[in-house]
Amino acid sequence: MQEAAEAAVREGGVFHLALSGGATPLALFHRLSSYHFSFPWRETHVWMVDERCVPLDQPDSNFHTVHEHLLRHLRIPYYNLHPMPVQINQRLCVEEDGGALLYEKEVAKLVNGSSFHFVLLGVGYDGHTASLFPGSKENAKDESLVALTESPNKPHQRMSLTFRAINRAQRVALLVMGRGKHETITQLSRVKDQPHKWPITGVKPASGRLVWYIDNEALLG
Repeated sequence: MQEAAEAAVREGGVFHLALSGGATPLALFHRLSSYHFSFPWRETHVWMVDERCVPLDQPDSNFHTVHEHLLRHLRIPYYNLHPMPVQINQRLCVEEDGGALLYEKEVAKLVNGSSFHFVLLGVGYDGHTASLFPGSKENAKDESLVALTESPNKPHQRMSLTFRAINRAQRVALLVMGRGKHETITQLSRVKDQPHKWPITGVKPASGRLVWYIDNEALLG
């Protein structure tokens, strides 16, 4: 991630990084804030891969998690932080409020070609990534960059980058950790190109690079 950041800053003076929330990247966030003192944070713009439709100061918020475990420990300009606008007009993720379109316009305005330099993803037990869930109407052919999504077994509606936005990225890192993910990894090793059932298989950067980072417990059980 630091190599990608330094290369992007050398080439264009800015690094656009999209982060996922959840428990998996917490150790990575800790390492970044505690050991990578030369990381070019002042030139880094931090975006969200997805967000729960809850106020941003709530513990369930992905931005809250990223802020508490990473951002508040860094010297990064506040205007370089781009939380998803899930709350508009004191309402949460109401389609008519246009929060997804607002975020898409912000990405299009600031990110060259809407192509993030680096996107960090995880994978759920059901094969979902970002907030793109099995059986949902979002698919790899969706033209929008940001969408409102929902899953029948999750408590909150979500806002998420779409496959189109993710697959435009220059680098996509998939971080999978823990023994609990072993069965998921085993299943995924047997399937291919089934984004409707296994959304993670819809992640295929068009001209970028996809790397899976899997720890021994997830790989070997």
